[in-house]
Amino acid sequence: MTRTVGSFSEFSYPNNPLFNYDGAIYTVINDKNLLGSGRAGSVYKAVPDDPSRPSLAVKVVTERRGYDPCLGMCNEAGWNQRIHGIGFSSKKSLSLLMPLVIGENLHDFILNQSTVSDRTVMHYWILLALSVENLHKTHNAVHGDVKMANAMRCVNPGGSETIKLIDFQYTASVGMPAPLAGILPSCCREGGMAPELSDGSITATRAQDYYRLGSTLLCLLKRMSHVSQEVKTSVTKITNGLCWHNVQNRWCIPHAVYELECALTIIPRYPASATFCTLLDSHIDVLAGEMYAATQETIKLKTEKQTALREIQKALLDPRDLRTITQKVASVRKTYPKVTAGFFFLRTKTLLDELLRCEKSSTTRALQ
Repeated sequence: MTRTVGSFSEFSYPNNPLFNYDGAIYTVINDKNLLGSGRAGSVYKAVPDDPSRPSLAVKVVTERRGYDPCLGMCNEAGWNQRIHGIGFSSKKSLSLLMPLVIGENLHDFILNQSTVSDRTVMHYWILLALSVENLHKTHNAVHGDVKMANAMRCVNPGGSETIKLIDFQYTASVGMPAPLAGILPSCCREGGMAPELSDGSITATRAQDYYRLGSTLLCLLKRMSHVSQEVKTSVTKITNGLCWHNVQNRWCIPHAVYELECALTIIPRYPASATFCTLLDSHIDVLAGEMYAATQETIKLKTEKQTALREIQKALLDPRDLRTITQKVASVRKTYPKVTAGFFFLRTKTLLDELLRCEKSSTTRALQ
């Protein structure tokens, strides 16, 4: 768990709020530094008096009838503190000091960029799903309000993109009371939130984020116009898998990501080994994601499958291994006969058969 460094106090409000954090004075100039606003409040850039210190963000919470803003504000401050090391709330000004995330939320980015392809949109959903999975694994937490507006598209110095989750006012540890339970029944009925949240006694589960991811993917599907009907059918299957009303039947995130990658990936006629290794990685991630809910017997089988898939990867990428691809795959299948059993029966068999077919095509081409 990340530990908070420094102290926090607020000593001037409401004209130009001043915050003392870790020995630096942070000023919020509302008109100039407004970063965004929504139903829950407005976020401003907080500028330090010491130029060597990083800027932060201040969220001023909006008071709403029938809802205590301090509850969500304090919860969000606590989770920002736990995840990022900076999170302080002030009941006096209904404000929250937190890290500044440089980027653009996915909702606005996709809406404002008419040239964003359907494939790119699906790529961003995958990055969002993996960010949620990381929150689940790293902090054993349920975000509670997963949506495109709460995902920031950030560009790293090297040019690569990452997705960072924001807005933790409804976040809770797995097994603890869900902050949204019983608060937004109308939203649940509309399909935005998991239906079980209409029960005020429900606890937070990862499956609630799965449902929300499925709802988000469904919204994106309606936007897609240039993909094949086959891909749309696959995406619909994924949204249905994530949005099962029966919590036990909902797909885990690695399963959904794997299915979407398979739907979007076009395997070249003469693929590089790395192409198949990437797909095998997805298989392995699905297995890992299903481990927590498996029996001991099933865990043993899934572990054996993971080992088999890694053996195939190792053989494909090892330049010292002079066996043909056919020999490599046959060897692993002999050692691990259940590698294509269960969930992986069709997908893995198809993938390995395609690998062998491409080797045969490449050999034939070389002899011509």
